[in-house]
Amino acid sequence: AFAGGTVRLTRARDGAQAAVTDVGAEPTAVALSPDGTVLAVGTENGRLLTGAPDGSPLRARPHSAIGPVHALAFLGDGAELAFVCDSQMVHLLTVADPSAEARASSMMKHQDHIRQLAVSPDGRFLATAGNDRLVLVWDVRTGRRPDGEPGAAAGSEGADRSVGADSVRALAFAPDGRTVADAGRQGLVRRWGLTAAAPIATLTGPGQALNGLAFLPDGRVLAAGDNGSAPLWSLDPDAVAREACAVLRPPVPHRDWLRLAPGSPYRPTCP
Repeated sequence: AFAGGTVRLTRARDGAQAAVTDVGAEPTAVALSPDGTVLAVGTENGRLLTGAPDGSPLRARPHSAIGPVHALAFLGDGAELAFVCDSQMVHLLTVADPSAEARASSMMKHQDHIRQLAVSPDGRFLATAGNDRLVLVWDVRTGRRPDGEPGAAAGSEGADRSVGADSVRALAFAPDGRTVADAGRQGLVRRWGLTAAAPIATLTGPGQALNGLAFLPDGRVLAAGDNGSAPLWSLDPDAVAREACAVLRPPVPHRDWLRLAPGSPYRPTCP
């Protein structure tokens, strides 16, 4: 998406440009449907557009949400599109019906405007993050959050995940759909289970704000920073242990292990 008002599609296999679409305003959010047949674009002046990703004009979709479109995500098999503007709720649009108007969903737990969305690979769960510094996960079939940890009271919902003084600038699900990660202004990547309130691990990076986040197919995390670099973290405990042992002489102090291998079991000795 480019500030001049265009969206360019590129073929992943060879990097060749496949299409250019003019949307008439600065694009602020873009998404492709799971089968690649529908392009959705949100703009800074609040327009929501959908259509074929072939460079042809996109159709404006009616909605009553106010403000720029901050994030988009196709749910399930792509039949519904979730989007957020300046609101504390997620709005939904039935993609295939050109006359359908977007509607407010029941996903309304946030205390301030939502800014980020991410959908799990199987389309079942939606993660949201906003100005209230919370990361929430929703079951898109029910509009409710997943049940709490084993032993929780019947009907209890997943925990509120607070990032403290940080802000969330990007969200992404792991390829297996069992964890979600966020990246923020403080240069940290936090990994969360779908129901727990505390992160599984907090990954430290080069120290600058991280504005993008994605998992590689093998489960490693890729994040984009402010200086043109893309730090890469390994989430394989064995690989992390080997790297830590290559840097430190055994026995490895516990404080150094926590710094180099957060979330991995402490191994004071090395092979």
